[in-house]
Amino acid sequence: MLTGITKLKLGAVERRLKGAHGAVITYADGVIEHIVEQCRDPDSGGRMIDNIITNSILPDLSRQVLSRMVSGDAFASVEVSVENNDFSYSFK
Repeated sequence: MLTGITKLKLGAVERRLKGAHGAVITYADGVIEHIVEQCRDPDSGGRMIDNIITNSILPDLSRQVLSRMVSGDAFASVEVSVENNDFSYSFK
């Protein structure tokens, strides 16, 4: 169930990036598992997923997108992955 919620929440991020910047976002295999693994507390479940995306992925992604916009570096896609137990972003 948590995997499905995570996919739905990440889908909203995909739509936002596509709508605002025309870019595609993909997630490496370990991203969903990494998020779900942090949400094993039965009292928080889906709220924790939203918290991780809202307070980790979105701010990091926004900073990097804005940095690229300021420097004029165009991008068509972003891949989110997990490195050293943290999210990593690769722009192309």
